[in-house]
Amino acid sequence: MNATAHTEQPTGMAAQPPATRMWPVIQKLSRARDAYVRAKDPETRASEASRVSDFVAELRSLADAILEEVHGA
Repeated sequence: MNATAHTEQPTGMAAQPPATRMWPVIQKLSRARDAYVRAKDPETRASEASRVSDFVAELRSLADAILEEVHGA
């Protein structure tokens, strides 16, 4: 048996370049923003604001990956 670590290649969306992976996140961000605007109660607004923040962080991470591709880290 081979003792070297075996890493599986990503499949599906994870195998796509960062710029491609941004689109679904942007769509989710847009829906979360819309839900935040429509929310009437403070709990829902806080929940949607948290989701917006999470999606922004994910986009930031993907943008960093794009910069690495461009600048060759």
